[in-house]
Amino acid sequence: MILASSFLTTKNRNHHLKTMLVTLFATSLTLFARSGLAQVPQEKALLWEVAGPGLDQPSYLFGTFHLLCASDIEPSETLRAKLAATQALCLELDFSDPALVGQMMQQAPMRGDTSLAHFFSEATYEQLSSDFERFTGAPLQFMARMKPYLLMPMLMMPLLQCEVKGWEQTLVDHAAEQGIGVKALETVADQMAIFDAIPYRLQAEQLQKSLESTDSLASAMKEMIALYKQEDIVKLYQLVTEEPTLRSYSGLLLDERNERWIPMIGEQARLAPTFFAVGAGHLGGEKGVINLLRQAGYTVSPVAQ
Repeated sequence: MILASSFLTTKNRNHHLKTMLVTLFATSLTLFARSGLAQVPQEKALLWEVAGPGLDQPSYLFGTFHLLCASDIEPSETLRAKLAATQALCLELDFSDPALVGQMMQQAPMRGDTSLAHFFSEATYEQLSSDFERFTGAPLQFMARMKPYLLMPMLMMPLLQCEVKGWEQTLVDHAAEQGIGVKALETVADQMAIFDAIPYRLQAEQLQKSLESTDSLASAMKEMIALYKQEDIVKLYQLVTEEPTLRSYSGLLLDERNERWIPMIGEQARLAPTFFAVGAGHLGGEKGVINLLRQAGYTVSPVAQ
């Protein structure tokens, strides 16, 4: 996940709506020269087998979606079996760590004494606060110092109109049943640094625009979830790379993180067969995890569910 974890490209849709969904994948420009574009995945799949040099047994790679209706999160028998065949579950963050929430809250504020009120006139901020509380049921004043992108899931949850759940905790629960330990590719500090690198003013303005366009946001989110259910990782990746507003930050949100993960995935997979689960937006494309693993010499094959 990226804490908050990507938008459909139509000329009539506001760019900020696409930008907000990018952050749900989590809650992504590298100078590394890449060849072998034929290795870029074209298959529609969320579950992949990873085999290759130094791996006595295969590991698995699964694309998650960080906010879904609970009814849409039910591990298939195949997924359960592949998880049970491994000795570790590796997520973006260690969701089994009881200290995780505390670490998030400690690092959630913007740097210095910055608050959302700094980016708007008094009247505009009062309207923003009113709209936020009306839509989410939570007073903005108690969260006004938080990095604005971290508030976006609070808008998404009412739009889903259901009991909301994430894949990460579901996988942690199943791993616990199997006695499988949990590891992480990143720390809370790693992820929070990304939100510090994206201008707070940009984040604040997109939060405001999303509150002003919740119907369009709901429509975009519905289409995004449909793509995920279709297991179309190619289009999910394109949502980031073709979105103008966040194009300058796609490296932070996806690409640079993907490159950092590859040696970590390889090392962990050599230690023990592992079930890796990261936001589905990280899987596809030339700079995605699947292609980077293939370029590193691994065989990455889709697994039907």
